[in-house]
Amino acid sequence: MFLSFIGAPGSGKGTQAHLLSQKLQIPHLSIGDLIRKEMRQASPYGQYIARKLKNHKNLKQRKNTIHFFETLAMELLAKRVEREDCQRGVILDGFPRTNLQARKIKETIQHELDGVIHIQCEDEQILTQRVRGRLVCPACLQIFNITFHEDHQLCSYCQTPLETRYGDKQNIFQNRLEEYAQTTRQILPYFKAQNILFEIDGNQQIENVHKDIIHYLKLGGISLEL
Repeated sequence: MFLSFIGAPGSGKGTQAHLLSQKLQIPHLSIGDLIRKEMRQASPYGQYIARKLKNHKNLKQRKNTIHFFETLAMELLAKRVEREDCQRGVILDGFPRTNLQARKIKETIQHELDGVIHIQCEDEQILTQRVRGRLVCPACLQIFNITFHEDHQLCSYCQTPLETRYGDKQNIFQNRLEEYAQTTRQILPYFKAQNILFEIDGNQQIENVHKDIIHYLKLGGISLEL
């Protein structure tokens, strides 16, 4: 089972990708998490990424910024899906994001996508509220929201101090919203033409969104039995 979750920042795609990953017992792969893990481990590839980021301080002004990040994402993902735990399938979180990534998805993950789940939640006020309350564990990468997480300081799983994600800072968040509107939304027709796009209302409670995803995948003929 090879599925992709797409949506605006704060839409809940990461939460839903995690829930479905647990249900199907296949890896949940987030490009952001892959980048952070490589850099944290200081692997040769992580050091290469760090050098690239250091040389791209003025990212918004550089013409090759988009190409750098979209190719970096494809390289990291291609490397990750070679591992044995991905042979039964993967849940992609926020990938693909660009036209190039969409058209090279089979080459990147060595498999056709069975479905692309678009979490629809584009009310900027709702998205901003969600993102402002979001915290991440830098160790195990679990995501929390202060609305539901009683202890705002420590991770419930490994007791590591929680942090605000870099991409959730207000100015970065606004840039990500613009990127989603101008780039990621534009690839949806490509998947719709292949009859693998599932539009899900992301304004509901987490449990109801998850139920809708299961319902519409089954309705679309996608078996959730591995």
